[in-house]
Amino acid sequence: MISPRGSQLFLITPFTLQLTDAKSFQSNCTLPATNVNIMYGGNVRGTFDILWSCIFTLLICTWTVQHLNIPEQDSSTTRRKGVLANVKSNWIPIKWMLSTLVMPELIAAKAFQDWHMSRKSYREMQLFAAQDKVEWTLIHSYYANIGGFVLKLPPKSNTASNSKSDNGSSGPDHPSVPPIENSLRVATDSSIFNTYDSGGKIAFYALKRYFCAFKEKPDIEGERCEEPTLSPLDSDPELELKLHINADQLRALRSIQFIPNIPAISSKEIGDKNKSDVFLKGTALIQLIWLLTQVIIRSIKGLPISHLEVAVLAFAGSTIFTYAFSWSKPQGVNNPTYVKPPAKTVIDNVVLATLHTQLVPLSGYTGTRVSSVFLDGPPNINLLHPIPNDAEYDIRPRFFNWTSRFTYYFMGLTISAVLFGIIHCLAWNFHYPSLLEKILWRICSVWITLWTPIYMLNFVAYGRLKRLPGALKVAQMVEILLFLGYVCARFCLFVLVFRGLFYLETATFKSTLDGIIPHIQ
Repeated sequence: MISPRGSQLFLITPFTLQLTDAKSFQSNCTLPATNVNIMYGGNVRGTFDILWSCIFTLLICTWTVQHLNIPEQDSSTTRRKGVLANVKSNWIPIKWMLSTLVMPELIAAKAFQDWHMSRKSYREMQLFAAQDKVEWTLIHSYYANIGGFVLKLPPKSNTASNSKSDNGSSGPDHPSVPPIENSLRVATDSSIFNTYDSGGKIAFYALKRYFCAFKEKPDIEGERCEEPTLSPLDSDPELELKLHINADQLRALRSIQFIPNIPAISSKEIGDKNKSDVFLKGTALIQLIWLLTQVIIRSIKGLPISHLEVAVLAFAGSTIFTYAFSWSKPQGVNNPTYVKPPAKTVIDNVVLATLHTQLVPLSGYTGTRVSSVFLDGPPNINLLHPIPNDAEYDIRPRFFNWTSRFTYYFMGLTISAVLFGIIHCLAWNFHYPSLLEKILWRICSVWITLWTPIYMLNFVAYGRLKRLPGALKVAQMVEILLFLGYVCARFCLFVLVFRGLFYLETATFKSTLDGIIPHIQ
């Protein structure tokens, strides 16, 4: 029996400020007169049943989908610094969880990129793995690309003194340097050097340092050659350098014989470092199955679905997309594996210049290039810091002699964005409190579906018309408007979702199989 009861309600909880008047109903279920073996719940569900179950599904999906890179190692010497470092390490996953709530396409695009990059690294490392007789799987490639290997270089003062005691000299005349220099000339002509820089800007400056150091050319394209003193690699001689490298940088170091062998770490050892919570992921999958099943059954029976359920279903689609490309990726790894060069390797400015030339073009970029593709792009990753979680790499699909204009990152962003928007479009003909809200929902759903494809068309059009005066400014303006429109559309959908929750049709409260399908409410 349902009895009416007037009360004051706010958008989410009745215990907040009394800002809106709304009618509420309390459902009363009759208990059986005699003992029974099985008793099912009522055939109705409340507003807050929908709200809390959807919010729990949303939070657990956005939390378990995070596969973050290895963070900076805590070297705190005081308790205060240790506490601050602990707060920072806990804030990083929370920050990315909030970012996923705002724009789930980003984490899905990263998963798509990392999967393709790890598969590529897996194939290219097989030759060295066979030569060194070590195991190298897809998990190893993922582990390397999250910063699992750190090149630890001894202080330059130590290597210099060792060189003097062994050979009576130091610097570039040490036997360790010529092989690196010679292999550098070979690597410069190979595909290793320019793998991730089709534009050649980063490669030019790296090559400039190389030619200045070894070819003794006075200048390059009107720029004076400087001494190969690198910043920040050229540091205090007493400082032990730690370079955070990915799988391709590890392969480059092995190819120039700076490290004699690929690190021998087994999949089991990486699994021991992996802190992926099977229970949490299993719970998230159960919630996703429950939500999807409920939406399907309600559609078959012709029962209304709430806008919040559609929005969470869109996040579920993004979560499944991310799971599909991150299932083998280690999660929650906090400590890397250190890799060292041979004990007698001299570490001086020439060696650092060589490492800089080899590694920087493979380091990727910090920050997405989506919003700066018409500019110079964001800076390269600093090798002295852990690989950032927003690292993007200029790897593109290649078919025979054709290379895509767009990176795997942007392709993943486009696919996930279109999927996210299409699911919102499922509520095209739902019940809305007003005609204006229906129109707003439709416009916003179409916008978040098409903004990335339009961006692609804008990019292609600029490539063909860039010689026309003002073409760059027009393309940049379109890019800015597309992103601002996305932000406004997401905010508008957020408001409409929670406003619509309190204007549901009566049939929306009729339950389906809530008591049979396992889920958390």
